Formats: sequence, C-alpha cells, structure tokens
Amino acid sequence: MVVTDAQIPTTPVYISLYQLFLPFVAVGVADVVTLAGGISLLPGAEEQLIYFAPKITVLNQEYASLATGLIHFTVTGGGEEGVGIYYGVATFGNPDAALTCGLGWGYAGDETADNPVIMFGGELRLSNSVKLVSENWLIPGSDVVPISFGFRFFGENLATDIGFINLAGADMGGWPFIPWVNFVYNFGRSH
Repeated sequence: MVVTDAQIPTTPVYISLYQLFLPFVAVGVADVVTLAGGISLLPGAEEQLIYFAPKITVLNQEYASLATGLIHFTVTGGGEEGVGIYYGVATFGNPDAALTCGLGWGYAGDETADNPVIMFGGELRLSNSVKLVSENWLIPGSDVVPISFGFRFFGENLATDIGFINLAGADMGGWPFIPWVNFVYNFGRSH
C-alpha cells in the first residue's frame, strides 16, 4: 500500500520505511514542492534500487488537493536508463474521509506509455488514531489488478500502515494476500 497524496505529510521533513527495506526521505518547501528519494536496503543484493520522487502541489484547499510529480527508479552501479511513472493525483475530502484518484504514465528510458495507469483509493477515520485505507490500480493491457486494504495507526508524528495486497487476476501460488508494512515519522506538524 503506497501512501496516497492525502496521506503524505506536507511538512518540511519526513522519513518513511516501506516494507522494512525501502527507506524514503522527503523535504518540502512551503507546502508546494516536495523533494523525496531513497535507496533500498535489500540484504545480499548485488545492486540496490535508487528512487527519486519530486512532487508539486498545484492546489491545496480545505476539501480538495491536486498534485503532480514523478517517481523514478534506477539501480546502483549505473548502466540502466531507469524506469518510472509521471502522475497527477487529486484528493477530495477531509481528515475523516477522503477519496483519491490519479493517472500515471509509465516510462522506461525515452519510451512513455500511451495509456495511463488509473489509481483510486481512500481513507476512512475509525477513531482518533486509526484509519481504514485502500489503494487500487488499473493497469492498461493487464488482467492483473493490484488491490489493497489495511489500517493506519497514527499519533502526533508517527504513522504505521499494516495492510494487505492482492493481485486480482494473478496466480499467487495459494497466497491470497501479500502483507504490507509502512512507517512514517513526520518531523513537523501532525497530519
């Protein structure tokens, strides 16, 4: 489960850890520009993933926000052109309930996909410190649909996601879900 736009803090600095091996650091400027990235910590891997994710928030109103950005991946050691996705995302709602939808165009080197990936997700506050969260993807030309659901536990500055991903339409070898764990520490105000 990836943190959707409504859930990403817009404070000056936050750190996160996805699936225990994918650390991420982000620095924001005036709640408009976020520069983020990291490098994987996969034990025993000859090469590690390097990722960079700049984002620009073009609208940030009380009940709606719009952002655009990209997520770029490459590997240590160079020699790879890299892959990624250019995206636009909109979130509607408030801290108690929000829906997020987005479009993203994948790329590899100089080639960009003709058709966008469609993302839709949401969050629903269950208590002062727990939300139900979901993020789902429709990939053009694929019969596989990644769907996710889980819970976000959050306090003043720390949030933890515990969730599950199912690759609907894929043979998952008898496993119905892939577990997902995220941690985000926000050095500024809480979200």
